[in-house]
Amino acid sequence: MKRLILSALVLAAASQAAGCIIVSDDDPTGDALVSWSLLSADQNGNPIAAGCPAGATSAIVYSLRQGAPAGDAFIDKFDCAAGSGRAADLPTGTYLVWVRLTDTSEAVLHAESGSLITTIADGATTPVNHNIYVDHAFYQVGWNLNAGGVNASCSQVQGEDGVSILATHTGGSYIDTIVDCEAGEGGAQTLTDPLPSTLAGSQYSIQIAVINAQGASIGDAPTITPSPDRALLYGNQFRDLGIVTIDLQ
Repeated sequence: MKRLILSALVLAAASQAAGCIIVSDDDPTGDALVSWSLLSADQNGNPIAAGCPAGATSAIVYSLRQGAPAGDAFIDKFDCAAGSGRAADLPTGTYLVWVRLTDTSEAVLHAESGSLITTIADGATTPVNHNIYVDHAFYQVGWNLNAGGVNASCSQVQGEDGVSILATHTGGSYIDTIVDCEAGEGGAQTLTDPLPSTLAGSQYSIQIAVINAQGASIGDAPTITPSPDRALLYGNQFRDLGIVTIDLQ
């Protein structure tokens, strides 16, 4: 039997709130072979191999069929240290598949993967491979450029050589992510380098600036101040900072 979440409101306590549904032997089904590669990051933001976080004993695999309500994900529970597990007998179709690393009770979330789109075919085993940062997370942000009250594009800014997203931890350490200006314009959003996260919540001040080839600012957005509402609480979290306005000099 596959476990099924009864409501999206009880996602964190699925093992207690879930019921069972029966998949008939006559229904076409397939399996997802889900793996999770665990990562941390060095001081330069480069990925390095990691193990399960202290206290993270469980890897919960969610498989949500396309078009189904958010609460109707199939759930399979594995040991975090196993590195993979089989979500068996899924009715054929297209799914979102993701993994949460939790304590045994599933009450404490240590890290969560993104969702991958996966097609389950009849009688087949489909590999689904996740990379999960266990102790680092990300901010995502985009921008509009303002030149004296007129909207501008990155290509119109003389001397532009990228955008700096400077994240300064309340403890004083900082990581400066440099991205192409075009990566965040026109409603698009881009990501910071991986930033350390903690269960207690890591808070950052975010300064976003268009820079020239010398690394000097030629346009700044208002500083985004540290806040519990924007803290990085678990591994691989993506905090959306929305679209900011950068006032060009």
